[in-house]
Amino acid sequence: MGLTAAPSLSDIGRGGERSKTGLRINLRATVIASRMEAMDEPYWEKMMNLRKVLWIAGGTMSLACAEDVGSENVRTQGMYANYEAVAEGDGSTQITAELRVGGDNGTFVELGAEDELFAITADDDIQLRHTSTGNQHRYKASLPDDAEDLEIQIAFSRGEDFDDAVESWAKMPAPFEAELDDADVDSYARGEDVSIVWDNEASGSMQWHVDGDCVQIASGSTDDDGTLTIDGGEIEVWESDAGENCEITVTLERQRQGSVDPTFEEGGDFRAIQRRTVSFLSTPGEGE
Repeated sequence: MGLTAAPSLSDIGRGGERSKTGLRINLRATVIASRMEAMDEPYWEKMMNLRKVLWIAGGTMSLACAEDVGSENVRTQGMYANYEAVAEGDGSTQITAELRVGGDNGTFVELGAEDELFAITADDDIQLRHTSTGNQHRYKASLPDDAEDLEIQIAFSRGEDFDDAVESWAKMPAPFEAELDDADVDSYARGEDVSIVWDNEASGSMQWHVDGDCVQIASGSTDDDGTLTIDGGEIEVWESDAGENCEITVTLERQRQGSVDPTFEEGGDFRAIQRRTVSFLSTPGEGE
């Protein structure tokens, strides 16, 4: 399979100079900090929940303070490429690409007029479109297929002053369907083991992640043999939410590692993922 030629850029002029960006003041984090001493202890414990404070304060602070750089100012060799292909069981695969300077946690790169990203399969050649949140730049596309061994190429096409990076490849792992082992049960008391099953088991491992408003985040890895039992002790309620019900989502991921074009001398990562979720109601356990 060869690379489909990118649309000609000969008629596209280089865009105007990128507007300067500065740091924004995170007012919400400032308010939180100024009120810490005034909070009663139970409320502050609740606020210390990673989902309820760090997401608000830390997440929005990093978003506000993020910087970016225009691709016209960076050689391909100075970029780190982070590519992901995710299928969630609806017959499509969602492509997300990030380019950064300074490694996987470095400065986001915003593509200039002569730079483009394409997702390519044997049947499709789709340009990734720009999305941004603040100065965090991502490029996305949807492919109309999620079959096992679907080979996906991501090509970074650049103007004549820079090197292209078109040899990034990954193959999709096999799709699967997952559900609770006991289809007649839709709730579990905390402390009870939870069993999940899936079809089309494969060699390798399955990654899992537990999330819910009233419980602490948990994650791990298990053999991809069609069965996962989460020990009841791994689903821990936040002290401030003891006695409460909440929905729990277990995310399963079957992953395959791809390869990134070596022109990205800073490195990169390309993962192909089949992702499924199973949800149930988490109810208070004994002693809550």
